[in-house]
Amino acid sequence: MVLAGRRQWRLFYWFAWLLTAAIPSNSQTPALTTVSDTVFRANGNFAAGTLLISWPAFTTADNHLVAAGSTSVVLGASGTFTVQLASNSGATPAGVVYTVVYQLTDGTVKTEYWSVGTTSPENISQVRTLVGISFGAGQMATQSYVNAALANVVHLTGSETITGAKQFAVSPVLPAPVQSGQAVNKAYVDASVANTGAGNFVMKSGDVMTGALTLSGDPNAPNQASTKHYVDVSSALKADLSAGTVPASELGSGTANSGACLHGDSTWSGCGNGSGTGLTPGMQAIKYATDFAWSQSNGANLSTAGAKTVTLASCPAGVIGTEPQYYVYISGTGTAEAVLVTGGTCAGNSQSGTLQFTTANTHAAGYAIGSASGGLQEALIAARFTPSNPTGSSQSGRVIVPPGEIKAFARVSIRASNVTVDFSGSIVECWMNDTCIFVGDPSTSTLFDDVTLLNPRGRPTVAGGQKPFIEVHYRGHGRAMARVTNASSIAAEQNGSNDGVRAAVRRLKMPPAQTSVDCENAALVIVTDGTAAGYRGKYQTWSDFLPDAAADIFPGDALGVNVPSRTASFLAIVKEVAIAVKDLAGEHCVYELQFEHAVSEDLAFEFDSQITALFESNSQVTTAFLGLAEIPDTQVGNTTLPSLTGAAITDVSSTTATMDAGLTPQTGGGIEVRWSDFGWGQNNDQNLAGRFTTQTFTLPRLGRVEDYFLRQYDGSTPPKYSRYTAALHIDYPL
Repeated sequence: MVLAGRRQWRLFYWFAWLLTAAIPSNSQTPALTTVSDTVFRANGNFAAGTLLISWPAFTTADNHLVAAGSTSVVLGASGTFTVQLASNSGATPAGVVYTVVYQLTDGTVKTEYWSVGTTSPENISQVRTLVGISFGAGQMATQSYVNAALANVVHLTGSETITGAKQFAVSPVLPAPVQSGQAVNKAYVDASVANTGAGNFVMKSGDVMTGALTLSGDPNAPNQASTKHYVDVSSALKADLSAGTVPASELGSGTANSGACLHGDSTWSGCGNGSGTGLTPGMQAIKYATDFAWSQSNGANLSTAGAKTVTLASCPAGVIGTEPQYYVYISGTGTAEAVLVTGGTCAGNSQSGTLQFTTANTHAAGYAIGSASGGLQEALIAARFTPSNPTGSSQSGRVIVPPGEIKAFARVSIRASNVTVDFSGSIVECWMNDTCIFVGDPSTSTLFDDVTLLNPRGRPTVAGGQKPFIEVHYRGHGRAMARVTNASSIAAEQNGSNDGVRAAVRRLKMPPAQTSVDCENAALVIVTDGTAAGYRGKYQTWSDFLPDAAADIFPGDALGVNVPSRTASFLAIVKEVAIAVKDLAGEHCVYELQFEHAVSEDLAFEFDSQITALFESNSQVTTAFLGLAEIPDTQVGNTTLPSLTGAAITDVSSTTATMDAGLTPQTGGGIEVRWSDFGWGQNNDQNLAGRFTTQTFTLPRLGRVEDYFLRQYDGSTPPKYSRYTAALHIDYPL
């Protein structure tokens, strides 16, 4: 008996083992497909950067569950890319894709979608797909697929129940109804309402009722009819109005002051208990930095350093993913750090959005993301607007940093024109080894202008730091440059394949260059140094007889001198100008011009001690200064056009002003008019009022008082301009 029992148990174990072996294991990992490729930029160079790959939860075609997640892959040194992913081809739910965001080091951010197959390896072009693309309608279908598709349609015969609203392109034909739940036809409805307006029904467009209408109760929605009871109760809680005022007996007892206000229930108590701010949009035009400070907890995984994308439940005002030079501060866990935002969908509109950045440190769960400047950067962004008449770069109003200490963990950038930032009473603590406040755009110095900082005060916190508190990248009047050559000196140095060119780039220190003509004169000193004897002298003349009928002369101007008795004819530089007024009423003055030959060692041109660059061939110079015209030393002083001294306003209306430039524009050139006297040139349209090829032209008036600034230019490349600006002023009622 014992042996028989043991035999039976052995059979049971064998049966259990067979059952276990017959059930497939779901704990196996899904098969992975290798996606491998090389990524290039459009110019053929290898790409560099990071690919962020994310996916929702799905079930593979071979019934493996894949949880939602993400990963990031850094491109190799030669743009190489390799990753292993579970196949989502034929996965459930249908249409599931991998979302891939390219974040390249040149600033490119691109999103695409992948459908990964089951055969390794695949390249990027094989897995790339479009969201919403489905399979063709010409494929064969199984009987079960057809039956399932027909299960929810209405059949021509049989009793069926329809749920939801249905629309018919052609009205269905219905028999006369006999039961309460049946559909009715037009004839039945027409017969039922035939006595409307004269019998049992009231017209919706208006009618007269002969009896009282009793409502079910007081209204609970704004457009519902009211009962007498509701009106009586509501009126009892309201004050009466007599001759436009509320009777004193209904105002309660009390006196309004800073701490007591009259409430709607006729009682006096504390003020400010309501939810409104009491501020109009116009009053909110002035932005206070501390109002824009923000911080949010976030659940995105920052446990490893690198490129990240986080989602904010609400993007506060001033938080914009596409804003250049915008930083956020990550703190709470790990080593706190400020990170530069490189992209994202946040638009500062209190809606959900994303921010993209690259972390240098790791942050475990529980961290927070917030302003890196105590709200100052966000206030500067929120205060901006882009004008539309005429269209221009971003402008702003006024931003106030309230008294107190404000911590800045990253650079604060002021990127707007016509903005005033008031720091009065505040201290900006600079917790970064970088410029604390940067005014302007790092790459384009003419993008913004007219920025005013009131009483800024900073406090450095980085030991041994040498970065500035305020850095300004701004150029209001263009850069004065000149390229002057001495043909005879070059010819003397030529030898075989040596073209004889020896060039140096120097920066003029004193006197400061007002225009490129001043740079030409300074360059002339260098290229003619030592080629002839030097002269210095003094010349007196009345203002009516200045050389070449010049309107005025400044130190640094070129002066042609011809003294036959000394057999001296040379180009000199004006070193000093003394003016004695002899006739104030007639504006007659005596000019005393002290000049020196361009080769004089005592010439009042002072250059920076450091030579900016040296070149030893003409090809090197041409490549380094592409677009800067070469001027022979014999042409110095002749590179500008006459000023528009005869320009005048010929007609004024309430909306326009007509002007005459005083001369016919140069062939291929014209008259350039600007709203302010800076930024002259073909590549700057920031303050441009217009360019005209005719002597007379009309411009709009934008106010009672208006100023117009004019110069002429020619058709050369680059074009020559008048050295001085003609200013026309209007003060005339609109």
